[in-house]
Amino acid sequence: MPPLTLAYYCSGHGYGHATRVSAMATHLLHIPESNRPVVYIVSSAPKLVFADSISIGAHYRNANIDPVIVQPLAYRVDRQQSLAVLKSFLDNKDAILETEIEWLTEIQADCVLSDAAFIGW
Repeated sequence: MPPLTLAYYCSGHGYGHATRVSAMATHLLHIPESNRPVVYIVSSAPKLVFADSISIGAHYRNANIDPVIVQPLAYRVDRQQSLAVLKSFLDNKDAILETEIEWLTEIQADCVLSDAAFIGW
């Protein structure tokens, strides 16, 4: 039986989502080889954040999967820019979804996991 293929969508906003996804992917990749899944991480967060899981076999794909909040400083939200990002994202939602459907079909994903990413839902 071929291994399960998991697509793990991770919000690009905030370090917490990425560290949680990387930890979970690392755990999944420590499953004995006979049952170990293939894990793809999909996020707009930097690849470096997922270095631990990538180093043991996770695949990383950078993609625009959620409208991130614009924060020029950690404690300040740029509301106007954040709304512009949201509007642009929603205007392109159908095309983004189509791209993701094609990609999920291409990798023959068995399961989609999501940590707060809009498209993963």
